[in-house]
Amino acid sequence: MVEPARLLIAVLVVIPATLLTAACGNSSHSSSLAPQTSPTIVAPTSTTPTTTVTTLAPVAAAPTTATTVAMNYGQQYLADVAPVNTALAQLGANPTITSAGAQAAGQQAVNTARLLLTQTWPSADGPDVHSLGVEFETISADIASGNFPKFRDDVTTLDADANVVRAELGLAAIK
Repeated sequence: MVEPARLLIAVLVVIPATLLTAACGNSSHSSSLAPQTSPTIVAPTSTTPTTTVTTLAPVAAAPTTATTVAMNYGQQYLADVAPVNTALAQLGANPTITSAGAQAAGQQAVNTARLLLTQTWPSADGPDVHSLGVEFETISADIASGNFPKFRDDVTTLDADANVVRAELGLAAIK
């Protein structure tokens, strides 16, 4: 014979569990919520109900990556000075300072100065890049004024300043 207290515990544990299983849609039990009868009563072996807890693992956030593009200042410099170098090379060894080619070189010198003076450069190289930009403006003024001797002297200074900047940017010197 089963003690009344154990029978009550069995009824309180088994019937709600059966109803819960039926309500959750377990296919081995009826899907009806009507009480189910069983001719056999099973006494529990323990008075402590078992609870299953499902713990979800936290989802790790996707790793963030910052893309840093290293600026190649040497390539920036070469791109900036290419047009003026081409224009000055077309003048030849003994240019006529008032020629259309000289005027075009003067305009390219101004464009190059603007690029050099408005772009970002490594802080240690900024003063030398600034000096070079000023030299480009100076040779443009020499061409505009038709002062060939001053133009020649200023081109020599420009080449020296360009070699300082090129060395700082890891580029080979010009001759």
